[in-house]
Amino acid sequence: MRFSTTTTSESAFTPWQERAENIEALVKYAQVRILVTVLNPTYTVSIHELSVYFDVPDIVEGGVIDTVATGTATATFQKTFNAIPKLTATVIPARAGYEIFINNKTAVCFEIEVKNAGARVVRAVEYTAIGY
Repeated sequence: MRFSTTTTSESAFTPWQERAENIEALVKYAQVRILVTVLNPTYTVSIHELSVYFDVPDIVEGGVIDTVATGTATATFQKTFNAIPKLTATVIPARAGYEIFINNKTAVCFEIEVKNAGARVVRAVEYTAIGY
């Protein structure tokens, strides 16, 4: 295996190394290869399946943002996500008829607005972002 913490560029990867069955590494990219030495030329190697499992720790961030009546409010994450996180949002206090619209989600920020009967309203919204 070998790893890169920055890009998928060939020069960014560490040298190939044999690895134990279970390892822990803080990286963004990994490459796997299989090296086989056949001692008897009458034998051939056939690999039918290779499984590699990665468990990345969750990043969880929450907060409260006030929406605006004239457009969308932008919430910028304080933590660094590697992909667009899943978002949940709740108007505080919630009332019948409020609709939450979350747009332009990225790994850095999202836009949010609350409408009541089709009109934008100013409300506090509690959100939670979960990703990696």
